[in-house]
Amino acid sequence: MESIKFTCKLITPMFLAGADGKSVELRPPSIKGAMRFWWRASLWGIEKKSISHNYLESEEGKIFGTASNNGKKSSFSIRIKFPEVFNPTRAKLKSRKVMCLIKGKMRPINILEYLAYGTLEYQRGDGNIFIRDYLPAGYNFTIIININENIENYEKIKNNLIKSMYLLSIFGGLGAKTRNGFGGFTVTNPDKFSETGLQYPYPNNDFFKENTKNVDLPNYTAFSNKIKIFKLNEAYSSWNDCLREIGIIYKNARENLERKHHYDKRQYIGAPIVAFKDHKSFLKRRSKPYFMKVLKVNNNYEGYIFFLPSKYCDGVLSEVIAKPVPPDVDRNFEKVCDQFNRYLGLEMKEVI
Repeated sequence: MESIKFTCKLITPMFLAGADGKSVELRPPSIKGAMRFWWRASLWGIEKKSISHNYLESEEGKIFGTASNNGKKSSFSIRIKFPEVFNPTRAKLKSRKVMCLIKGKMRPINILEYLAYGTLEYQRGDGNIFIRDYLPAGYNFTIIININENIENYEKIKNNLIKSMYLLSIFGGLGAKTRNGFGGFTVTNPDKFSETGLQYPYPNNDFFKENTKNVDLPNYTAFSNKIKIFKLNEAYSSWNDCLREIGIIYKNARENLERKHHYDKRQYIGAPIVAFKDHKSFLKRRSKPYFMKVLKVNNNYEGYIFFLPSKYCDGVLSEVIAKPVPPDVDRNFEKVCDQFNRYLGLEMKEVI
């Protein structure tokens, strides 16, 4: 049995609740699920054309195990090591406020609270307060991956697991609101990445050439030659200021799509949209194709927005509510994202 240790440090707060929905609990299944997500994303990207669901399921099962066909055991296990002091909190997130038009009036809002929507509730006199604990930025923990050295294709599986952790650290995060920049962490001992040719904390051009080969639009969130990466024009000395700037640009890009109280375009950036107690989107749920991310580079924080598009309704037709699905839905989605991306390109540097 080989053990691979990744010492991790939270860059942004992590919202990951336990069984009671309020207390923080970081468990191996949560990490394994996040690693699986990004492994699937990269599998599509390294192929040159569409892959079948059966192929995806077969390759995935070799690493992460399966539940179908009498099940197949995962090739690895995960253990998490915590420091002696476990310090969850419900402290307010500090950020300079920005003015926003709310119900016809310009009001100051905390953009970090806007990005953390769903984890807070309003209380008269106290404003928005967190309804569950979170782990603050700076929290340290260790992820230990144990791999059976006797399994078939051991080296290939080992490298896939290292790559999955690499992708999770750079493009994703742990817990809720990861697409809004929360739950991000850095790996402070990235030697395993460099041993497998992966540059850290940001990929080199060779990585993108290898992982964005596929010319077909995926039917799930994945890398393809359609991805775009936008980077803030300057670095920041704190994660708060960095994520604040990303959030302002994202919010403005979303509102720039169409007039206030119109939702035909905005629903393509993320669903549901509920206004005046009515569903304005034709899907009950559809995650946005954008990932906001803060990366720590040396002593500074760099901000990114990653665009990973996929076919809009594939796999989510069960989420259709009592509204007709528009014709040419994928074309509509493409047009809205093009408009959104043009705005991002004006406010940020387009890296890819």
